[in-house]
Amino acid sequence: MLNSINLRIGVLSVFFASLLPYPVLAQENDSTPPKRNISWRIFPAIASQPETGLQLGAVAAISWSGADTANQAFSRPSSLTPVFIYSLRNQVLGEFNMDLFFGGGKNLTASPRFSVFPDRYFGIGNDTDPESFESFTHEFFQLEGQLSVPITPSIFWGLYFDVQNSSLRKFEDGGELVSADILGSEGGFLAGIGPAFRYDTRDNVIYPS
Repeated sequence: MLNSINLRIGVLSVFFASLLPYPVLAQENDSTPPKRNISWRIFPAIASQPETGLQLGAVAAISWSGADTANQAFSRPSSLTPVFIYSLRNQVLGEFNMDLFFGGGKNLTASPRFSVFPDRYFGIGNDTDPESFESFTHEFFQLEGQLSVPITPSIFWGLYFDVQNSSLRKFEDGGELVSADILGSEGGFLAGIGPAFRYDTRDNVIYPS
């Protein structure tokens, strides 16, 4: 359930970021240092599904010209896309997408996300009763991202990382989640790191052609 909502949040982030005007560098003459233009927008978000009811929130999209303005091969805009969603069932989801470019083409993409998600457990198997369930709260945090440096203007290599923590709380007294040995009911922690490779020939990060 959370994965489908996180996917929707990711789609929202990409869509709203694409609506930003491309930040260009303004330079009056050769002796004037280039100015960084910042573009930002805030959009409302509304959705509904059976597990959450009505969801309300906001998505912001912020971008600015890259740090390496002297080298056009690496002059790419950085962007931030924070998302906050609240449902009428007291479910809270947040995400803060970052795509940051530094001098020399170094790039950090990261997406910290969290949720406090009251949910329902209906049991295991095909013979469960949809009218019989236990309530619990799922608390989730994840930090996923990639740090990379360019080998050429279109080839990047670096490290990918993913850290997750999941915990289930507020079980019903006497329910299966408390009395039975249900796989996953104790939550868990996950951390991983590995090599990353990216081939990127876009002529424009936000509006490629």
